[in-house]
Amino acid sequence: MNEDAIYVLRYDEIGLKGGNRRYFENVLARHVTSALKECSEARVRIIQARLLIEGLVHNPEYLEERLKCIPGLHSFSRGFPCPMELEAMKTSAAEAFRARWDGKTPTTFRITTKRSYKVFPIRAEEVNAQIGAHLINIFGSENLKVQLKDPEIEIILEIQKNRVIVYDSIVPCLKGLPVGTAGRHLCLLSGGIDSPVAAFNMMRRGCEVDHIFFENRVFLGRAAYDKVLRLARTLNRYQSRCHLFVVPFSDIQVAIRDNCIDRNRVVLYRRFMYRIAERVAARRKHLGLINGECLGQVASQTLENINAVNDLVKATVHRPLIALDKVDIMATARTIGTFNISIEDAPDCCSVFMPDRPATRAKLELLEKDEAKLDVEGLVNSAIEKMEDLLLIGEQET
Repeated sequence: MNEDAIYVLRYDEIGLKGGNRRYFENVLARHVTSALKECSEARVRIIQARLLIEGLVHNPEYLEERLKCIPGLHSFSRGFPCPMELEAMKTSAAEAFRARWDGKTPTTFRITTKRSYKVFPIRAEEVNAQIGAHLINIFGSENLKVQLKDPEIEIILEIQKNRVIVYDSIVPCLKGLPVGTAGRHLCLLSGGIDSPVAAFNMMRRGCEVDHIFFENRVFLGRAAYDKVLRLARTLNRYQSRCHLFVVPFSDIQVAIRDNCIDRNRVVLYRRFMYRIAERVAARRKHLGLINGECLGQVASQTLENINAVNDLVKATVHRPLIALDKVDIMATARTIGTFNISIEDAPDCCSVFMPDRPATRAKLELLEKDEAKLDVEGLVNSAIEKMEDLLLIGEQET
């Protein structure tokens, strides 16, 4: 990449933060700087409600893929600077047009001038007209014309204080808020489609997300464990690091099987999961829990069964998928790279000792009666004592 190239990075929601905007900008700039470490010697600057990447980038393809995965960014463009002189702007616009042309013959184009530096003496409309006429003079034929709506090529000029940046495309990003600006949360991560999407959605709202996984290698082997490990690493594309807490669940499930009403098993499993998750979250200063529940999707996700779990949890529980359509959830899973992992055949622990007819409207008094037969505190404490804590940085385990 040319050493003079500049990336213009834009945000949207951060611009509404008023007096707190600088805090959000600084967090976003740190995430962008982290993405730069492996591929460049460039630096990040905050200027005029923009972030700029200036300097040598060794691997622009890698950088651009990383930028697409940073919550808080609305879009970016790769451009080149030129002097604040109309003739220089014409020359740079022609170079950008030629690069986009790439041997093809476009018939429509547009010039867009963003005059953020208002002292510049020529109005944006006049810049557009003069550069447009210049391009038609160089490349023109009877077929090439200006078209303001949906042109084949758009050349954009941003007039800043000391220079003009010229670019020819705007690449969309994730939008939302920078990870970490909404605190740290704990996601109940299974091997299914939904919970990774729930974690991702909360990351886009500024949450830094750790994960807790309940596993049963005694009955199911390592397949589900390995699958969730890959899901957590994949989700790290959007936040760079996380803790994955792996809780052994077989003793609890055996105790429920041997002492409780068959049809209550799944809801009882979930009540134990939330007891454990809440304690882990409290120890680690998480602000809330996240799950992938979608109302009515399976037997455990009726309102009655959800309320039966909520009854014993004091922590805030975020359910970002609760009213979404399954098709939309699957589409997001494909976009973020978790879908193909999630559909691998590796049953999660809730499938162990699954009753023929699980309760869809579990009654709280019957659940509490079942739990009175168990050493709830002993089972919970034992599971937490045996819990693994894996720190995942990027796609690496440490």
